[in-house]
Amino acid sequence: EETGMTGCKPVQTPMEQQLKLSKDNGDLLTNSRQYRRLIGKLMYLTLSRPDITYAVHRLSQFLAQPRAPHMKAATRILQYIKGTPGQGVFFPTNSDLHLKAYCDADWAGCPDTRKSLTGYCVFLGDALVSWRSKKQSIVSRSSAEAEYRSMATTTCELTWILHLLQDLHVKHDKPALMYCDNQAALHIAANPVFHERSKHIEADCHVVRNKILEGALKTFYVSTKDQLADVFTKALGVESFSKLIRRLGVINIFASTVTYPHTSLEEQKARAVLLRGSIKSPSKIPQHVAATDVRCISQATRVAGSAAVANDKCVVQATKAAVADKECISQSTRIASNGLMSTEVLEMLEAMPDHDFFI
Repeated sequence: EETGMTGCKPVQTPMEQQLKLSKDNGDLLTNSRQYRRLIGKLMYLTLSRPDITYAVHRLSQFLAQPRAPHMKAATRILQYIKGTPGQGVFFPTNSDLHLKAYCDADWAGCPDTRKSLTGYCVFLGDALVSWRSKKQSIVSRSSAEAEYRSMATTTCELTWILHLLQDLHVKHDKPALMYCDNQAALHIAANPVFHERSKHIEADCHVVRNKILEGALKTFYVSTKDQLADVFTKALGVESFSKLIRRLGVINIFASTVTYPHTSLEEQKARAVLLRGSIKSPSKIPQHVAATDVRCISQATRVAGSAAVANDKCVVQATKAAVADKECISQSTRIASNGLMSTEVLEMLEAMPDHDFFI
């Protein structure tokens, strides 16, 4: 009501895809207090709405001198909220207490300072318990450095949550899982040889490596399309945004059909095994995963058998062709020796297609 957006048209995303906002583009607002009040209220709403965290974080950087494009982007968030008033985080009651986190970085995402953006989300079992979108304090010289700084920030958050669980006498004896979509950053964290090539990264970021050596953290690679932290680092399209927030556990209780996120423990283990690329205990593999492997092996066996049969047929045909060529050569030699046709004419006929018919 304060902004006059009560009858606005709802939209499906809080920010336009690939929108670039700068502190110098557009006209200055005559009433900047209204913009500041709106962003302050939206920042309070992000405590229960992770789907608007990135958009509100971007707009909060322009509180000093807000401009017309910034206010337009802020009103779009209100349009999104108008269409999803009952949206929030779903906390399941039957999930395990195992920490896992997704971290991502938008390298040089700020057009004014060229600083990167860190985004992460932390799950306790299947429940989303912590998320953040924040600009990094230092300009990164590479995307791997930006991703590694994001991993370091996520590691600090995981360490704090582990200490909190310990203070609450909640047992968590398994290492926390962290998923990242940058293989270079994962190699730096896992292999100390790469540290000689990454001295420009500050020493405090290598806390990731220390936690891995302590056994408190395990890192995994995840593809970009399955990176849940993308919601906190960039403005996505409708399809990608809707898919990722559902996987985050954000549901709308006022929707006609409410789909509750559910990921069983066995599926999580199978996914972790696939991401690691190795299987240490085949007896603990879920039955549906084992059945899939058996089907894949049998199908590969059939394909290999068909290829072997085809290869044998090709060898037989090549042998028959070689025998036919020898017969043609011997026949040509007999014709030439009998004086029935000159050698020049024979050579010309052999160069023609289907020369056996002429001979």
